[in-house]
Amino acid sequence: MRTSKKTFSECPQVIFLHIGWAREYKGAVDDPPLGKFGYFVEGGETAGESFNFYCFRKRCYGYAPFYKVNMSKLGAVSDADHVDDILVIWTATDPSGQGRYIVGWYKNARVYAKMDDRRPNEARPEAITVAASKDCHVVPEDERTFYVPSMVKGWPGIASGFYASNTLSQKELDKVLAYVDGQSSNGFYLDETDSQKKLVIGGGGRQNQDPAERALVEKAAIDFVTTHYRALQWNVTSVESDNVGWDLNVCRGGRTLKVEVKGLSGEGRVELTPGEYKAMLAYKNRMSYRLAVVWNARSINPTLTIFEYIPARKAWITEDGRTLTIEEKTGAIVHF
Repeated sequence: MRTSKKTFSECPQVIFLHIGWAREYKGAVDDPPLGKFGYFVEGGETAGESFNFYCFRKRCYGYAPFYKVNMSKLGAVSDADHVDDILVIWTATDPSGQGRYIVGWYKNARVYAKMDDRRPNEARPEAITVAASKDCHVVPEDERTFYVPSMVKGWPGIASGFYASNTLSQKELDKVLAYVDGQSSNGFYLDETDSQKKLVIGGGGRQNQDPAERALVEKAAIDFVTTHYRALQWNVTSVESDNVGWDLNVCRGGRTLKVEVKGLSGEGRVELTPGEYKAMLAYKNRMSYRLAVVWNARSINPTLTIFEYIPARKAWITEDGRTLTIEEKTGAIVHF
């Protein structure tokens, strides 16, 4: 067996591996990898990448549909069985169709020349790379802003694997390395300087009946959500007056989240107008739509809850797993 060793402290060899989009890649049945527009990738919840960040005996085993690696392009001899100390960058296409983004990485990884039965998972045991779990990081879904061009010269194409060290300039590689080391970035997005059905959550709760008070609560909620996303370095633009079915366009690195904000003076239910509800359920919107509810909006300590659509569960879910309860109501106008 021939191997090649490198150290991460030196400029590491970098390979991009493209997979389906998932929240955590830890094998949850409600977190199958998705392709464009929310379609399930081949294999659904048993697709190989479903477990890419599942820790087994302090290691993560990475799958990608890339069955033979050119060892010489990673600094090893051509017939090496594997090469060590590689930086593996995982990319995936935003299921709302807004482009390809970095979703995680393995530092100090071992990359094998070919796919083999190395992973301890009977459903899909193949792995192309392995790393210590402490060196593996999955980017939270709404923080995936590092845009990676694709299907253009000099950037990843149809193949899952992309030998970044052999293709990108040193400046471009440095940008990737800085991101891995914790520097916020929009990646290589070219425009990064641009910046009567009702829904019920829970039950009960006093509604804001006074129009003036209701307006103050809504403004406080909008301000709170805006501050939340700007702290994560997203560009936030109000579209409240455009009647598009949501309040804020939250943009970064080519991704746009459509955020509908609801504020409450206490806790309880919120309501969506017919236009908001229609926009939320629209097929073209739902993967990028977010419902942001601010409880106790005018208090010293408001509470923010954000719901997003999870196709595998056909439901709107929070990051901590709570499910949105929807109660449709029909109104009527009567006259005589």
